[in-house]
Amino acid sequence: MKTKGDRYEYWLSQHSARIKSGQTISEFCGRRGIKASTYRQAVARYGLGGGGTNQSKSDFIELTGNDSGDKCVLEIDYRGYHIRLFPGVDARIFRETLKVLGVLI
Repeated sequence: MKTKGDRYEYWLSQHSARIKSGQTISEFCGRRGIKASTYRQAVARYGLGGGGTNQSKSDFIELTGNDSGDKCVLEIDYRGYHIRLFPGVDARIFRETLKVLGVLI
């Protein structure tokens, strides 16, 4: 019996493969025998595609203080985390954050 972690890893690998392939969801799923609706539900359930995640608005990691009034230049939704990047963010801190979230090896 597959655990939740196994299912997450499966869909993470499928989603990563689709992104790398450059194929549409329909093309990718059709070639792999996966229902496109099942794929979309899994991406939403596990927060893999941004949107459809269940995080609250207050669950975020702000990598820099935003005292300057600068506008956020990039927002990332990942595994229930909402990450906002502002001008001047230290690349090392961002890399370490991605490692903690399991995005980078």
